[in-house]
Amino acid sequence: KSMSIKISNQEFINAIFHGIDKESFVWAMSFDMTVEEAKKDENKAVWAGKAGNGLTLPSLSEKGNTYFVISSLKGTRKRKKDNFSALHVIVLDDIGSKVHLPDGLEPSYMLETSKGNFQAGLILETPLTDLQKADDIYKQLGQRGFNDPGLGGPSTRYVRLPVGRNTKEKYGPDGFEHQLRTWNADKR
Repeated sequence: KSMSIKISNQEFINAIFHGIDKESFVWAMSFDMTVEEAKKDENKAVWAGKAGNGLTLPSLSEKGNTYFVISSLKGTRKRKKDNFSALHVIVLDDIGSKVHLPDGLEPSYMLETSKGNFQAGLILETPLTDLQKADDIYKQLGQRGFNDPGLGGPSTRYVRLPVGRNTKEKYGPDGFEHQLRTWNADKR
């Protein structure tokens, strides 16, 4: 069994969003209830999240589910497609449970989000500012099973942070504590 690498959510964000411009900001969210309870929220307020201040994350509870948006945003302090600034990381989802990493692909990080299930992040050397190209990448990933197409494109797509828990009911009352298994922020 591989060891879990300890890193704060802020250190993680600093490495991923290395090329953020002065007008842009990161977006994150957290909630302590179960995922099933959060999905029942009719107003979707639980999923709204908050804008950070540039690279600084908004305040988050780390006892439950913690997420960030894979792109920096700019303009109005809202998580929406029109506020896309740049894609900073490509995240492949459900590695191990539904799909496998392509041969030879070495991600910047591997985050275990439930037993045997990972998110693999590929930090971009140069953030991608072309929204159409970023959308095309995520559509293609969805077609190959690496991204749930229903979870939105790169300007709104939430993925998990390293410090937090997956509180789906099937993981019991304490949920599954995220485990950062690989961390190589210099691999871009």
